[in-house]
Amino acid sequence: MTATDDLAVTGVTLVVDGTSVSTDSTAPYQFTVQARLGATGITLGAQAGDLGNNVGVAADVVVKVIPDPLTSVTGRVVLQDGTPVSGVAVTCLGERR
Repeated sequence: MTATDDLAVTGVTLVVDGTSVSTDSTAPYQFTVQARLGATGITLGAQAGDLGNNVGVAADVVVKVIPDPLTSVTGRVVLQDGTPVSGVAVTCLGERR
């Protein structure tokens, strides 16, 4: 997230579903958000302050939340002709919780 001012930005506050949840005072302004269980969307907003105590408010952005299906992957690696390949490791991207 970027925020600019003619002198200096003192911090950016992340707003999630209308509630201020975190403030970062160092650019680049970064936040991690976790949607609540069962959410189908969240509304993100931001407020930036400067040395003159002015506050700029960004337009809200609605983000669609797709639930993690907790999918498990099982199987084997085979050649195009169906012959199994031994000693192969398969890695799936994602987080284990």
